[in-house]
Amino acid sequence: MVRFRKEGRLRPARPGKRLILLYHRIVSLDSDPLSLAVSPANFEEHLRVLGRFQVARLHEILEPTVEVRVAITFDDGYADNLTSAEPLLRAHASPATIFVVSGAVGSGREFWWDRLERLCFQGAVDARVDETEEYPFIDLRGEDSRIASFWRVNDFMIQRHPNRIERVLAQLERKVGIYAEARSSHLPLSVEELQKLAASPVIDIGAHSVSHPRLSILAKSEQEREISSSKNMLETMTRMPVRSFSYPYGSRDAFSRFSMSVARRSGYELACANIPGSVRERSSQFRLNRFLVRNWTGDEFLGRIRQWAGVIP
Repeated sequence: MVRFRKEGRLRPARPGKRLILLYHRIVSLDSDPLSLAVSPANFEEHLRVLGRFQVARLHEILEPTVEVRVAITFDDGYADNLTSAEPLLRAHASPATIFVVSGAVGSGREFWWDRLERLCFQGAVDARVDETEEYPFIDLRGEDSRIASFWRVNDFMIQRHPNRIERVLAQLERKVGIYAEARSSHLPLSVEELQKLAASPVIDIGAHSVSHPRLSILAKSEQEREISSSKNMLETMTRMPVRSFSYPYGSRDAFSRFSMSVARRSGYELACANIPGSVRERSSQFRLNRFLVRNWTGDEFLGRIRQWAGVIP
């Protein structure tokens, strides 16, 4: 049975439920095949819903609680985390951790999955690229073909080394006629924007690797560099400690026990995965589960929180 406190917060029948939420972007987009964007209006509804629960900083998630405790996180480090998310978080006094791909900061370049979206949905209408050993078949001669091509190349890319991803994308962009500058709506943070975020009273900066690789396919020396150097780079840019890390990509095989040991040795206090599940008292500090949030209305979001927390309506 749900018990209501005077301030209106919802509590589970059994205490101690802890949830970490995973967002990426706060922006309205016409094309979002990966469903990474939550509109500002829906995000504000989410924050109103979370006002009924205990919203805590990420490093407090494992502390004892008798309520539903929720931590908010973002992956990647898009510029809209500053322009759209931070003002709403501050207005609702809701802290969040933003995990930043350190090598993308100040690059002025879109992340590879955004470049792929642009290639597949804005490329020449008659473009067709035959499969080679370097990249899979692409057919942009129809909406269904574009969607299928996006997912085919996306699945191909996430298993590849970042250097190869860049090489393949550059070749495909030339073949389908995508030469335009990066879209302002899809840019990662600049150094100045990162510093402004780090200075916010509701924001903690975490690391999300240097180049967003699938850690499990890298050599051990490369994993160490991606995990450790990301922390060092971000601390140099922000002049603040970086206490947490999140593993790129959303699957159980995207990182390994070795990745977790590197995160510990690199000086992080905890690390998050993109794997659904609540956080328990016995959860490993270096493999904390998170629930991925989509562009839901406030009512839909409340239903998800209740489901995840085991709160009966």
